[in-house]
Order: sequence, then structure tokens, then C-alpha cells
Amino acid sequence: MPTPHSSYDVIIAPAAYHRGLLAHKRLHQGDHFILLTKEQVLERLYFKIHHERALFYLFKQGMSLAKAQTILRHLYFLKPVSDARVLEWMDLRQQLEVQQLIIPSPLGPLFFKQKKVKVIGYPFNDIELLHALKPHVLQCDFELVQPQSKPHLSLHVFLDTEAEVRYGLNAIAHELHLGRPIETIQIMRPSAEYLEPLKRLSAHYRIPIDFEDATPWIQTPIGIQLLRAFEDHLSDTTIQEQLSHFPDIHRLPIQAILDHVKTLPLSLSERVAWLAQQLQTNVVESNPLTKAIRIKTSFVPTDHWVWVLGFNQPHWPMTQRDDDTISDLLKAELGRLTSKEINQFEQDRSLHMLSASPNILVTYKRFHLGQAFQPSSLVYECEIDSTLENPLFPIDYGRDQTLITRELLKEKKKVYRIEDAYLHSYIKEVSTTVHPYNFAFKPWDNEFNETWNKISYSKLSDFYKCQFKYYVNKYLQLDTQDDMFYANLGTLMHNIFEKTQASAEQFESIYASEYEKLKPKFAPRKQLIVEGLKQDMKKVVLFNLKHRSTMKLTTMVAEQEVKFSINETMGFSGKIDKIVVTSDGDKQYVSLIDYKTGKESFVEDEIEIGWSLQLPIYAWLLSKHPDFKTYQLIGLYIQHVLDDSLLTKEGQDEDEQLEKILKLDGVATEHMGPLSTFDPTYNDSEFIRGIKVIKNGSFGKKAKVRTDAQFGSYRSIAEQKVNEAVKAIQHGDFKINPIRFRKKNSCTHCPFQDVCFRKDKDVRYVELAKDRNDESKPNS
Repeated sequence: MPTPHSSYDVIIAPAAYHRGLLAHKRLHQGDHFILLTKEQVLERLYFKIHHERALFYLFKQGMSLAKAQTILRHLYFLKPVSDARVLEWMDLRQQLEVQQLIIPSPLGPLFFKQKKVKVIGYPFNDIELLHALKPHVLQCDFELVQPQSKPHLSLHVFLDTEAEVRYGLNAIAHELHLGRPIETIQIMRPSAEYLEPLKRLSAHYRIPIDFEDATPWIQTPIGIQLLRAFEDHLSDTTIQEQLSHFPDIHRLPIQAILDHVKTLPLSLSERVAWLAQQLQTNVVESNPLTKAIRIKTSFVPTDHWVWVLGFNQPHWPMTQRDDDTISDLLKAELGRLTSKEINQFEQDRSLHMLSASPNILVTYKRFHLGQAFQPSSLVYECEIDSTLENPLFPIDYGRDQTLITRELLKEKKKVYRIEDAYLHSYIKEVSTTVHPYNFAFKPWDNEFNETWNKISYSKLSDFYKCQFKYYVNKYLQLDTQDDMFYANLGTLMHNIFEKTQASAEQFESIYASEYEKLKPKFAPRKQLIVEGLKQDMKKVVLFNLKHRSTMKLTTMVAEQEVKFSINETMGFSGKIDKIVVTSDGDKQYVSLIDYKTGKESFVEDEIEIGWSLQLPIYAWLLSKHPDFKTYQLIGLYIQHVLDDSLLTKEGQDEDEQLEKILKLDGVATEHMGPLSTFDPTYNDSEFIRGIKVIKNGSFGKKAKVRTDAQFGSYRSIAEQKVNEAVKAIQHGDFKINPIRFRKKNSCTHCPFQDVCFRKDKDVRYVELAKDRNDESKPNS
């Protein structure tokens, strides 16, 4: 019978044991022992290591972080032996003392003098503890962990981890159903492959499990992104912008690590290595649950109900090998525990826990992710009462999981003609009178190519944002009850710009006439806004007339409609806001302009996914028009004719601000001669954004100029995207598939969200080709 704790001055045990020992101490008033870990004992008797500063010192001496961490683990046990590495490490220990990174503990021996000490949870006769304590203590006793008898077990064997976890959670649910308190249930040290199914399936069963996650920051999205930014040597501003998208609960701890790393006198490559080490050693803190099942790592015998899952090699027992730079022979010479001694202790305490815990469920798997597993070698040290292959509970306790299982069994019968013995009980338990809608896309029965349909750019834009949005808008024609103010305002402005291309004197009469036609469509309070924008519209007209006066203009056409058939039942219709034809006397050139009342721009990177297609489609439509198809395309532009910033900012020249806003935004030809017919000021353009000639007479690297081949590519992609959409539409392919990329999201401002059954799995997360190429570039 073990000696009571009250007779000891000090108890040494791993941290995992401390909660139980302190609870025992509170119940027994005569217990006055001090509780320490092995590491705390070594610190008191020898020295305290300022671990991070010592690690940094060794790192600055040119040592790798892995080697430095290994050395720090061995510092307490070094002594003169015939081994060059140990002598080198002893010299490093002396250097650390000189640098005051190791602080001796002269009072430690006095603390332990004549004390009675008990060791729990460490190997019997732990030679490292004995050598440290023996010269000082009066008595040192070890609590044996060897099993008193062979454990008697029933083994539950499963085909894979999923089946094993489901069975275990059903067994726990059964215990809870019988009235067992949830805090008296433990899950014993699951290996890594069980964490995901445990977290996922415990939600199905509504069984709270406190995983006490110790996830290092390097495995989190914010940690991965920060390390990648450091490796790419991104600027501080860019890094801060990336971090700003994460919530404070994640950003602030990472920001503290980042601020610390910035203060260190390290080179760029050294900072990357040091940051990686910090992200690996610092873990994400989580709040523990009060009423939940505990994940246990300590092999303390208990009367609690314990689930030992993953009873496979090599996790049970978890064996050490001689792979930490010091051989077992050298460990013995230094007075350290050898791998063999540690492995024997691991086996003994595993068997001791199994034999002394009366309420235990032992399960293991045969396969995981295609890899075969063997049962634990401890099986041969136990008395096996029975082995149950793929046992099942008559019914799942988790309703969500029951529904899944029921459908799997029904599918098994339907596809393989195999009726499971439990199928009837599952159908009876969770029968439904109406087949639930699973929100999955199914093609429409009717054919959408029976009647002639017209597709336009606006509808094509809906299609590539989400095919379901196209269907609801085009075919169901749902009334979204949106305010049509901006649509009507856009119509008014287009009409005015179309009819005032010759003279500014026309503006007043044309404005009055066009506004009178559309005025009934504006609510009374919106009429005030339209009338207030009159002067802004006039500024656009004046700017465009100024540009027109500099062109070598041949023709200017507004609101040019282009229609043609794609196949027997589908056609395309588009209206180009402005077509400008210029000439150098020899050839004729064409430039296309689209008016925008918002902030939409032409983003070339997005063409590949069907976004920013309007200008490429205009170019494609023009190539089909008999009057313009022979002209050389020299420009595709958007003109922002309405913007909040049209309101002049205080202290800023009104004309300069206006011209900056109204400049054409898009891409121009790289050929200066043809471009000069459209914009003679292209050297430092007054009319096009991003066009400037540098000192050597060429366009700068950032100039938005393109080759003839690139303009041809825009037309080809536009035609390809139109044909892809037509094919899907004629097959009734209107699935819910919104897209997300960079900071853009199809669902933003979508008017049909209240009739959309979008699930997370429906969202398409896309990485643009440019982003992929940027990531694949080697570090400079």
C-alpha cells in the first residue's frame, strides 16, 4: 500500500498530474507537500535558462535553430566525457553563463536538504532525478507504475477511423443517456488522424469535447500568410494590410510576435528562420469548456469512463528511438535515461492504466487514408476477453448522423442490392413523410433551346457571377423591387452625351428635353438630385468636346447596337456607348468607350473567369459589324462620368480634379502613330490614364499599352466565354455557383439572396493566373 502523501515534503510529477494531486491536497488537510515538475527540480538544483534569449544567442553564433534547441535540452546533464560534441557543448554552456543567459541556483540544494521526496509519473528509479536529488534529500521514493496484473480487455475493431469514432461517440451518448456525468468521461490521448473526425462528428452528436487545442500559429491561416510574406520580403505596409483582414483575437498575438522579430538585429534570411521558430513554439490560446469530455494525456488510473481509441502501433505504446543526436551509449555515460528505459516505462504505465481502470472502451482501426495499421503490441501483454469486428449500435444517438447513415444504407440497397440488417430500424427511427430538399443543383427537365433567346452583356455578367442569378433574372424575371434611380440616371446621361457631341451650346436644350421625358421615373426627392447633377453632366460634355477637338476624327458613333445569331436558337445583342474612328490619312483606327456611373474598371486579370468582359465583348462585336470590322482597334476605355469625388475638395483646383476623374481608363495601342490620331497628347496624356512616354522615347513599364495580339486575345476570350455560356444555358445548367477571389464576391449586393439556398460548398474559390504566377516566382 503506497505511503500517504502527507508524509512527504515534496512531490515531483508531470504537469498533467498536478490537477489531481492538488485536488487530493485540498481534501486532506494534513498534506503540506510542495508540487514540482522534473524541469522545476533541475532549475532549482542547477540553473535557470533564459530559453528564448539563449536560443537567440546560439542562433547568432551561426547555429541552426534545431541544433540550438537540442543543446539546450542537454545542458543540465553535461559532464567531461571522451566525446568531442559534449566538450563543445560544455564550452557553449560556459559561454551562456558568461552572457548571463544561464543563472545558477545556489540556494537549490538548501531547499531540498533533508526533505522527503516522492516521484510520481516518471520512470521508476529515474537516474536523472536520482543523481540530482540523492546528495541532498533525506528520502526519495518512486511510485511504481508497473501493472499489478494483466489487463482484461474487449477489443472493438473497425475498418477505418470514421467507423471507429462513430461507434465511440455512440457509446459515450449511451453512457450519458444512462445518467453518467459528462465530466467523468475521458478520451485517452488520440493520435493526430482522429482530431478532425472527432471535432466534426461530435457536432453531429452534440457531445462537447474539450480538445484544449495547442495549435501552433505556424499551422493557422494568419501564421502561414505572415511567414509567406516574410519569405517574399514584402514591405511592412503590405504585411500590415494583409494582417488587417483577420479579427483582433488572431491578429493581436501575431502582431506581438511580428513586433518582437522586427527589433532583433538579424538579416532578412535570419528573420525568416527566427519568425518560423516563434510561430512554431507559440500556440493559439483557447478557452476551456466547463462541462465537456476531457482529452487526457496522462496515464493515471481512474474510475472514470475512458475511451482508448486508435489502439494501434506505434501510438500505443509511443516508442522513442535513438534519433536525437546522442546515442544510448553516450546517454548512459552522462547518466541519462536511454531510449530502452523510456520505452519500457511507456509500456508499463500504459498497461498499468489499462489494468487499473475498470470502465474502459478500447478501439482500433485497420486502415486510414489507404494505409494499413496493426494493433498495438500491448495486445500481447493483455488478456483479450473478446474481439468485436465492426460492431454497431442498433441506432445512432446523433440525429444528424442517423440521417446520413440511413441514406448510406438506402444507397447500399439501391446500388449494390445489399439490404443491411439495420436499415429497417433506421428508416423507422428517422422516417420522413416528405423527401427533404438537399439544395443541390439538378438540371431542368425542359430544354432552353426550344425558342429563340437573346443574350446581352449584362445577362452574361450575371451568368459568370452566378448561373442561378442569371436564371432568376432572365427567365423568372423576379421583381427585386430595387430602386431604379441609377438605371434611369444612366439612361438620361447616355442620351445627353449622345446628342451633345458637336457643340456645348446644345447642352441646355438637350438636357431640358431629355430630362422632361424621364422626369416621371424619378421620385420627387430624387428629382432634386438629378437637377443638382446637371452641372456635373455639363463638365463631362466639355471635357469630351475638348478631347474631340484634338483628334484626327473621321467618325463618332454613339449607342451603336450590334445584333447577330450565335446558333439557330441563340443570339447576342449589344450596344456600344461610343465608337471613335480616327485616321492618319492612310489607315483608319477605332477606339471604344463605355460610360460608367459607378467605380467599375476594366481589370484584365479577371477576363479569364468571365468578369470585366464588357470591353472585350465590345471589341468582339465590332469585329462582327460590317462598317467597322476592317479598322485597326487601338483602344478600349471606360469613362467614369459620375463619381462622388466630382465634388471639388477644398484647396484643390477644380479643373485638375475634374480632368483626373474624367480621363479614360483602359488600355491603348503600343503604336504611337495610330495612338496620336486619338490622343495627340499621349507623351503625357491629358485624356487617358496611365499613358506616359519616358526620356528614352518609349512608354514606361507601367504604361497601359497593349500589342495587336493582346487586343486579338481579348476578342477571342470574349467569343469563347459567350459560347461557353450559351452551351450551359441551352442545357439548363443554372446551378448556384457564386465566385470569390481576391476581395471580390458574387454575392455582394445580389438582390436574390433571399431566394437562394447557397451553401458554403457551392462557392467557387478562384485564384487568378496572375496571382498563381506571382506565388510561383522564386524569391529575389
